[in-house]
Amino acid sequence: RLMSSAHASCCLRQERPSAPHLRIYIGAGYGCADHFYESDTLLHCFQVLKSLLESPLTQDIICDEIEKKLPVMHHNVRYSCRVIFLNKKILLIRPKMILANYGNNREFSMMYWLNLGEYFLPRMIQDLTGQTTVPFGDGVLSSKDTCIGSEICAELWNPRSPHVDMGLDGIEIFTNSSASYHELRKVLTMSLIFRICLFQSGGIYLFANQKGCERSSHLRILSNQISSDLQEVVTATLDLEDVRSYRGERCHPHMHKPYQRIQTDFTLSDCDDRCLPTHQPVEWIFHTPEEEISLGPACWLWDYLRRSGQAGFLLPLSGGVDSSSTACIVYSMCVQICQAVLEDVQRVVNNSSYRPEDPRELCGHLFTTCYMASENSSEDTCNRAKDLAAQIGSNHLNINIDMAVKGMLGIFSMVTGKWPQFRANGGSVRENLALQNVQGNFVPCFVQIKFLGVLQVATKVKHFFRMYSINRHKMTTVTPSYHAENYSPDDNLFDLRPFLYNTQWAWQFRCIDNEVKGIFPLISLKGSYDVAKKNIILCIC
Repeated sequence: RLMSSAHASCCLRQERPSAPHLRIYIGAGYGCADHFYESDTLLHCFQVLKSLLESPLTQDIICDEIEKKLPVMHHNVRYSCRVIFLNKKILLIRPKMILANYGNNREFSMMYWLNLGEYFLPRMIQDLTGQTTVPFGDGVLSSKDTCIGSEICAELWNPRSPHVDMGLDGIEIFTNSSASYHELRKVLTMSLIFRICLFQSGGIYLFANQKGCERSSHLRILSNQISSDLQEVVTATLDLEDVRSYRGERCHPHMHKPYQRIQTDFTLSDCDDRCLPTHQPVEWIFHTPEEEISLGPACWLWDYLRRSGQAGFLLPLSGGVDSSSTACIVYSMCVQICQAVLEDVQRVVNNSSYRPEDPRELCGHLFTTCYMASENSSEDTCNRAKDLAAQIGSNHLNINIDMAVKGMLGIFSMVTGKWPQFRANGGSVRENLALQNVQGNFVPCFVQIKFLGVLQVATKVKHFFRMYSINRHKMTTVTPSYHAENYSPDDNLFDLRPFLYNTQWAWQFRCIDNEVKGIFPLISLKGSYDVAKKNIILCIC
């Protein structure tokens, strides 16, 4: 991916000799997790860096490369770093100064570094660059025509981001290679941060997240917000005099301790580009949450499919809202694939001559839906599933699972000596639920809140936590879901809680009971618990 991005940049440079002279690479690496503790991970990252240094595609361009995260061991401590190099010479290794230990990020394996010192390069890099040591720390690059500073990912989101002090010290261009994960409406927050940070002190901000885009207080150019392409290259021509003019009335000398500048014999501009037109501000176009739900998980599904080496997806399509929405997302995946990707499609369908022309046709190759009917299924749900499958083009099957259900119930009857009945046929509530789910889990439905009065909230909370702790271990075997919001029930990086709990929650529940008694001293807690218990049982799904 890095080499492909470098090749695309060189092609653009041949078309436009003045661009690009500054390039940001970014390579995904957060998934290594605890593999960053392994020495061979550090070795392989430097091998990739060596390939980039010796490639002719990276010559005569300042390359801001980050193997996200490029782990560098300095004084026997690992740091998350980015490497800036030019013409087979490393100019600066810039470690991350603010670590991301919130949300879906876990960077406890790394440390931060603030000072500027010297780093001894590995021998394979020394042999290539002729350098023994290089600057390591919080520094900036000074070229013949401007000054360039760097931020890394979470530093932008910090209350005192480095670009604030860099702007006061005259740094005009800020670069940020980031791996900010997707959440609904997160781009709105990012756009606000960009506008605020550059409204204060001005500057040009190049922000590359996964595939790359460049933004400033006025948005000049923007790559696709959601795309199935593995890499994307965009260029922009901006005037540094606009930055200097903007800062003329806002910045004053000696407002900050000067940054240590690393001099480089290089210019980002040409003498004959004075008449080159600059990019004008454009309007930032945001996807609606509904569009993000349609596009984001679709790209995630395609990435999951091609990396897993499987041939497609199988979805039990009941005709309900949940399974129908999932089917529509798979169809959205097929629409995007037809527009962008060909080689991976041919490999997945195992046909080198296959060329998808219609998303419905591709959906028939990759997507199989099945309606799992039983004697209790309705004709309406069967028809809805069939109609939706026809609209999206999936390979649809109609399967009767009565034999499987009766087999499981037969085993239950053989063990217990009782055949469960629906409540309409005289069965209990538990029997009714067991027949609906067969092996389903008992979890509380959030719709039950409308049935619960003020006195029953404590019981609902205790019931939820008990059911959660009983079933928590099952999440360790479930494929992680698409991360779309600022919460997740999955056992992945976002959820580091244990999977074995004391399901009685004695201390916590005692605190809840004491709080309720303090609020309603005249009401019997046991009586409200009995009422609430009946309501909760009716609302379990």
